[in-house]
Amino acid sequence: VMSRLSEVLLVEAVRRFAAEAGPSGPGWLRGLADPQIGRALAAIHREPAARWSAEGLARAAGLSRSAFAGRFAALVGEPPIRYLSQWRLHLARQRLGERGTGIARVAHEVGYESEEAFSRAFKRATGLSPARWREREAARTAGEGEPAPPHPREYMPS
Repeated sequence: VMSRLSEVLLVEAVRRFAAEAGPSGPGWLRGLADPQIGRALAAIHREPAARWSAEGLARAAGLSRSAFAGRFAALVGEPPIRYLSQWRLHLARQRLGERGTGIARVAHEVGYESEEAFSRAFKRATGLSPARWREREAARTAGEGEPAPPHPREYMPS
């Protein structure tokens, strides 16, 4: 109960901040400020590995699929399934930076059914295979040379 209460309080604090700050362009905070889209974003962030579909996220938001998809894209700046994919890959990059976590396990933890599908999506998004990305990050954090600049396709939520 305390965990859920703290989650609700955090979401409400961020919503109030976003409403007061008045983000002008689309982005994660603007979506979170909207009660219905905020519910879908909270669901994605709470359970990124769930088998989400546009219909399932629309149900979580309490909207029809078409109303949800249009509203989500207008507020967040990208379609819901693309946001979900980018969020999963962001989480995967974090997990790949941790020693001792296998690529197949990371793939499963972030919602991919196979290591192969994960590797294809990861390479398409970052330009590197998960193994190569992990090597690059290990070298960077070990100080074995200049830090590699972030790849332009690496995602951070707006």
